This record gives sequence, structure tokens and C-alpha cells, in this order.
Amino acid sequence: MRFTYSSFLFIALLIHLLGLTMGNTEIINFKATHLYNRSDNCQLTIRDRSQTLLLQPRSVDSKEGISKSATTVALHTCELKENAWYQLRASWPAVYPSEIDLTWNGTHCLVHLYASFYSSNSSLMKNPHPVPVQIDLDPLIAGFLPNSVIPIVFVITALVICSIPFAFLILRKQKQD
Repeated sequence: MRFTYSSFLFIALLIHLLGLTMGNTEIINFKATHLYNRSDNCQLTIRDRSQTLLLQPRSVDSKEGISKSATTVALHTCELKENAWYQLRASWPAVYPSEIDLTWNGTHCLVHLYASFYSSNSSLMKNPHPVPVQIDLDPLIAGFLPNSVIPIVFVITALVICSIPFAFLILRKQKQD
């Protein structure tokens, strides 16, 4: 097998893209069965789609390297359609060594934050830095495709369709040679 220049560029691109991953994400998909539509107490809606929180983790156990109990926040969601599927994403920067668990209990989302690191600085272990967490609520199309990726799917489809004539031209030229 011959290693071509285009293969080298592809591998270099992949290695470069791996260096750009600078965050963590926790995702859950759920079906809305119980609706909570009181507008006076909504933290997440389909219209807003995103909420940024600054969560303070609890102190870290120096033996375990993780918080023994979680900081928990309940976010009430509104404007959901009954029996529709949704995706809930929590994203936070990788420079904050934390673990996040998302749970859905029918009317609201529970965000559980655990600090998970070890430091020789005991004051940092007792008082970890607050973690910025972005919570996104996205309807799922056909039960698996988040609504926010539809533009990306259209662009990729358009690129594939536009590249088909060029592929035939390249194949025809290779047959002539």
C-alpha cells in the first residue's frame, strides 16, 4: 500500500482537530411524558434552548480525588410537546476537572456536579473553583437527530451532491489515461 500525500494531509488534519477538543459534554435523550407549563418558574424552554450556569462544586475528598456529594441543581423545563423526544446537553470547559450527571424526572432536569481532581493545595481541595456549565435543550427529529445539526446535514448533503460530477470527471480522465 502506498502512502500518498493526501493520506498524510488527512492524518495531519485529524491530529490537528483532536487538539481543538477543549470541553466535556454529557448528553441524555428523553421523551416528554409529563408537561410542566407554569411560565412563572421556567429555567429551560425550547425558545431559549440554552442556559449558562456557574455551579460551585463541593469540597474534594483528598483520598478519593472526587467530591463525596454532588452539587445538584433542578431546572424546570417548559414548552415541551407531549410524547416528543428531546436532547439535553451539559457542556463545560476541560480545564475544570469535574464530572456531571444529568437525570430527567418527568418535569425537570437534575444537574449533578462532582469535582474530580487532586491537588497538594488543601484550600483548593476544600473550595474548588466554580464550573461554568452550559445546558442546551434541543428537540430531536425522528427521535435521534438534534434540531441544531440540521444546517450541518444540509451543507454536507449539498457538498456530496456537488462533488458527484467532479468524481465522474476524474474517473473518466483516469480511464482515458
